[in-house]
Amino acid sequence: KPEHAAIIIWDTAAAVESSSWRQRGSLVRHGLTITQLAFSGDGERLLAVSRDRTWSLWQRNDGEHDEAATGAPFHFIAGTEKASSVHQRVIWSCSWAQDDRLFATGSRDKKVALWSANKSLLQLESRTAQSLPPYQDCGHGWGVASTLLELDDAVTAVEFVPSISSAAATPSGPRYSLGVGLENGCVVLASWCMADQWSVTHRVANSLCPVQAVQRLRWRPRSSSEQTEGRRRHLQLAVASADHSVRVLAFPDRLFDS
Repeated sequence: KPEHAAIIIWDTAAAVESSSWRQRGSLVRHGLTITQLAFSGDGERLLAVSRDRTWSLWQRNDGEHDEAATGAPFHFIAGTEKASSVHQRVIWSCSWAQDDRLFATGSRDKKVALWSANKSLLQLESRTAQSLPPYQDCGHGWGVASTLLELDDAVTAVEFVPSISSAAATPSGPRYSLGVGLENGCVVLASWCMADQWSVTHRVANSLCPVQAVQRLRWRPRSSSEQTEGRRRHLQLAVASADHSVRVLAFPDRLFDS
């Protein structure tokens, strides 16, 4: 039931005074369990993916949307329907690109998709030439922006690479990179740009991967000094698995150069 798959919004600031969190409201949209939530980098949007094979996008309330009327500090702006979703199985994971112009979804159907509301990234004038799925407005202009990246096993975790990879400039437009974790424990790196679409740029050796499903990926952020001074180092990726292990993998920056 939808009420059993609600997103509950909590006010943690209340814990400072009362030693307990205060519930601000709930967001009801999905028919089955929410599998992951992700806030956009600016904190203004909340993305949810679900076992019902759909995603939903929620916007923080502004002057036009009052919390007393919506019952929560966010309101629904976009989402897919089960019948029209590009994913045919459970969506296990989601991640925002660093510039918030894209988000990725990864599914048990072994596919990764990118979504955007940016007209340039959606390539509305050349979708047929790029073999992109038909554009369907999911709300506020959001739609699938990429072909589907097909991998060897169910996709259980996706995470955009921060800093150098996100929106790296190329002659054919911005290039985005992300880590992808699979149900068989494998970890791969992939990149996407408008002209070339998807490419798998690196596969982590099996000896370094978990033996069971990857459940979550998280890149270590670069410090402000590393970004402003352009210092080079390895990027580090934390990998959490159903085998109860957490491992940290290091990748040279050159893997993410355009």
